Amino acid sequence: MKRVFSIFVVVLFITAAALAEQVKTYNNSDFGFSLNYPNGLKPKEIKWVKEVTGVELKKGREVITIQAMPAGTDYAKMPFDEYVKIAAGAEIANFYKLITIESFVSDYGIEGYKTIWQVVEHADTDSGEVNTMTIAGPIFYFPPRNARQLGGQPVKTIMLSFYSPAGRSEALISETETIAASFRYLDSFKTMFKRGDKGQLYFVKKGEAFRVELPANPTTGYNWFITDLDEQYFKISSSGYHPPDLMIPGAGGMSYWNITPKKQGLATIRLLYYRVWEGKENAVDEFTLRVVIF
Repeated sequence: MKRVFSIFVVVLFITAAALAEQVKTYNNSDFGFSLNYPNGLKPKEIKWVKEVTGVELKKGREVITIQAMPAGTDYAKMPFDEYVKIAAGAEIANFYKLITIESFVSDYGIEGYKTIWQVVEHADTDSGEVNTMTIAGPIFYFPPRNARQLGGQPVKTIMLSFYSPAGRSEALISETETIAASFRYLDSFKTMFKRGDKGQLYFVKKGEAFRVELPANPTTGYNWFITDLDEQYFKISSSGYHPPDLMIPGAGGMSYWNITPKKQGLATIRLLYYRVWEGKENAVDEFTLRVVIF
């Protein structure tokens, strides 16, 4: 039975990756994490002896790296929240000090940190060594799912960083943050979907209800309607509309649906926002959700 389930998981991931138009999924079974990345990036796994610690996602000379990072044994008992404040300085050469740190929560509710670091770059010139201060990051850190070691050293973080010979760019920073937002453990699933989740590929669990919330304003005549939902995969347990907290004339509220996955597989839900008398062909907005059901 276990072998059959494992085969199903492999086939499901292959199918999801093949059908997803804009994203692929990387899964790391050695350290129990997963994330999505754009099709344009080429993956290359990172290994420590026999264990796969992560992956490099390459596009030209740019690379985004996601990797389980071992720390010195001196840090074995240091809490994750404290270790991330020194992590890059302890693990990466020339990283001088932490500049900023802020909480970062992935789309699956995994709590980590987004950090910016100061780096000292050394250059030998005719007049001697010259040190230049530069900025690196953001580097994202998530806690490992379970206590693990690599080469006798404790794994303290799952680190997500990027490199480009051209330096930091807004496009590369944005792409890295989007990937970080998709970080999940293999046994964690998404239970809340909002407007910003449109078009992405997510993981949900069979029998575990999730909720879709979309802004709406029925006073204009517009409403959300589900136009594509396969009933062999989903059951709508409830739906409705929450008016705005402040009852201002003409203000919009939130439409919602509580949906329970019934069957494992890859499925799509699509909603259109339109006036009934104008028809769905005149919809002014749409929301498409693609999910892998485990």
